[in-house]
Amino acid sequence: MKNCHVNVILGWAGFCLLLCTANVIAQVHIEPITPHDFFVTPMQSTTLRWQSDLPQGSSIPCTLRDYQNRPQPAPTAKVVNGQLQLTVTLAQGYYDLQIGSQSFGIISQPGHTGKVDDYFGMDVVLTWLERRDEKRPVIVKMLQRSGIGFARDRFRWSGVNPKLDQWNWNEHDHADQVRKLYAAHGIKVLEMFHDPGPARGTFPVASRLPQNLLPVPNAWPVIHQRWLATWGGLEVWNEPDGGYGSDLPADQYAPLVHAMHWTFKDRDGVAMPIGGGVLIGNNPGTYEDFLARNGMFDSVDFVSFHDYRRAVQLENLIADYRAWLKRYDRQSKPLWLTECGYPWAKGSGRASRDEDANSAWQIAAKSTIAKANGIAHYFPFCMPFYEEGGTKSFSMIGKELTPLRSMAAYVQNVRVLSHQQYIGDLQVNSKANLTAQVFAGQTQQAVVVLIADSLAAARVILPLSPTRVEAVDGQAIKMDEQNTFTFTDGLAYAWVDRDALKEYLKIDTRAMQHCNVAKKPVNKPVLASPIILQHELDPRQVNYSTARYIVLPGHADALNLNVKVTNLDTVAHQVKAQLILPGQDDSATGQTQSVELPPQSMRKIHWQIDASALLNAVHTEAIVVKAVDETGQAAAPLAMPFRLEGELSTL
Repeated sequence: MKNCHVNVILGWAGFCLLLCTANVIAQVHIEPITPHDFFVTPMQSTTLRWQSDLPQGSSIPCTLRDYQNRPQPAPTAKVVNGQLQLTVTLAQGYYDLQIGSQSFGIISQPGHTGKVDDYFGMDVVLTWLERRDEKRPVIVKMLQRSGIGFARDRFRWSGVNPKLDQWNWNEHDHADQVRKLYAAHGIKVLEMFHDPGPARGTFPVASRLPQNLLPVPNAWPVIHQRWLATWGGLEVWNEPDGGYGSDLPADQYAPLVHAMHWTFKDRDGVAMPIGGGVLIGNNPGTYEDFLARNGMFDSVDFVSFHDYRRAVQLENLIADYRAWLKRYDRQSKPLWLTECGYPWAKGSGRASRDEDANSAWQIAAKSTIAKANGIAHYFPFCMPFYEEGGTKSFSMIGKELTPLRSMAAYVQNVRVLSHQQYIGDLQVNSKANLTAQVFAGQTQQAVVVLIADSLAAARVILPLSPTRVEAVDGQAIKMDEQNTFTFTDGLAYAWVDRDALKEYLKIDTRAMQHCNVAKKPVNKPVLASPIILQHELDPRQVNYSTARYIVLPGHADALNLNVKVTNLDTVAHQVKAQLILPGQDDSATGQTQSVELPPQSMRKIHWQIDASALLNAVHTEAIVVKAVDETGQAAAPLAMPFRLEGELSTL
C-alpha cells in the first residue's frame, strides 16, 4: 500500500507539472525573428526562429496541420540561445503551425528564379499599413521570393510635397525609404495617390479632388525623377466614383487626368504608363460614360478597376468593361485589375480555417480568370494585416507577419501560371459545377486550372491522363484511378501533354474573345493639351451625385455654368471656348467666349442659360464645353451631366 501511495503522489505531481507547463506555453508570447523564413523550400530542412524569454533548453510541443486542417507529425520546438527554434522538412503545400495559443503559417514552395511575369502584382500598401521600418524588408523579401515583381503602393502627395516648392522626403510615412527598399529588391511600383497636396485649391462644396491644377506639372516630374528606379506606372487617384471623389460626377475627376497627361506628355506609355478610372468596380454606367465623354481615354495608357465580388462574376464584369470601351472605339485599351480581394471577418490576427480557405480560393480563381480574359495586370488586396470598417479584414499575411492560406494560394498561382498564356477551355466530366481553363507556355506541358463553384470535394474525370495534379496550395493530389482525381477547396491544377490536348480543347470561348481583343493594337493617347477645363458647380442651383447634377426647382431657366480655364504651359495661349447644349452640334454659333491666358494661369468664364426646355427629370443630358487654342489644338472636352429634379422614383 505504501509503494502504491507514493506512485499516486508522484503521478499527481507530474500531472500538476504538466498542467503548469501547459499554462506557461499557452500564455507565452513568441514573435518570429525573420517571418520571410516561413516561406520554405519543399523537402529541405529549415529552422524557424522566434524571440522568446522561455528558459534555455525548454521543449515546447507544437501542432502542425496542412491546408485542409489534417494533422501532421507533431514537431517539438526547443529554446536555444534565447531563441525558440523549430526545424521542419515539409512537402510542398501550406501548413498551420500552432505553439501554445499562437498560430503561424508556413508556405512550402520553391523560390522563384528567372524573370518575373509582370501580370502578377500585389497591392502591398506597405507605405501605410506596415509602418515599422524593421518589418518592411520582411514583406518585400516575401514578394521577391514568390516571383511577384510589381507592387501597388500609395503615398501622400501632401506628405512629400506639403507646399509648392517645399519637399519633405523624410515625412512620417517614410515613402521615400520604401521606394528605395523596393528598388533594392528589383520590384517596380504602381504608384497611386488620393490627396490633393498643394493643388487643393477652393471649390463651392467639399471636394477631395485637386481644384488648382497649376502645381501638377511642377511637382510631379520631381516625384517621378526621385522614384524613377521603381516607377512602373501611375494611377491617377483612387476610386473617384465614390467617397474619394466626394461623390461628384465624372467631369470633376477627368481634368486631373488631363493635367497628368500634359505633365508626362513625352512619356513612354509602356515603361511609364498612366492609368485612369481606378474604378470601384460597379458595372459601367453613367459615371463611366461621362468619363469617356470627358476624353479620359485620350489621356491614359490603361484603365483600371477594382473587384470584390465572387470569382464567378468576374468574366461578366470584364465583358461589361470591354463593351463600355467598345462604345467609344477603345475596345483594346488595356485593363488593369488593381484591387481584387475577398475579405474575412475581423477580430483576430489570423483568419479562421474556413474563411481563409474561402478568401484563398477567390483570390487564386480571380487571378486565373483575369489572366484568361486578357487583363494586363492583377493586384490582390492586400498583403499586410489590415482591418477595414467594422467587420472585415483583407490581409494575406497574419498580424504576426506569417502567411495565410490566401497568400499560399496566390504564390502557387504565380508559380504555375507565370509566363503561361490562355489557350482555351477543356470539357471535363464531373458532377460538380466547374470550369477548366487551359494555359501553356514554351514547354510541351499545358496546365488545366479547375475552378469549382464551392469548397466541397469535387471528383473530376479528364479526357486525357495528367502527368501530375496539385491542390490550390501546391500539395500533390493522388489519382483515384486513370484520369480521375478528387480535389477540395475550390481549385486545382492538372498538367497534361499539349499535343494530346488539342482534340479536346475548346477555343471559341468568351474568355478567348476578351483575350484576343486585349492583344489588338491600342489607340494611344492623343496629343496632350496644356488647356484644362473644369466645371465649378453652383450649389444654390444643383444637387449632385456621382452620376449627375440635378437642377433644383426654379433654377433651370437661369442656370449658371461656371468654367475654369487653366493654362499649364510656360507660354501664353489664346483660347476660344464653345458651349454646346443638348440637341446642338459643333456648328452651333453664338455660344463662344475667348480668353487670354498668361503662362501657368487660370481664368474663369461664365454662361447663364435657359435649360428648362433642354433638360428633363428622366434622362441625363450632356452640356458640353469645347476649347481650342490659337494654333487650333483642341483641349479635352468638358461634358457635364445634368437632369432636372423629379419624383424620387425617377431620380
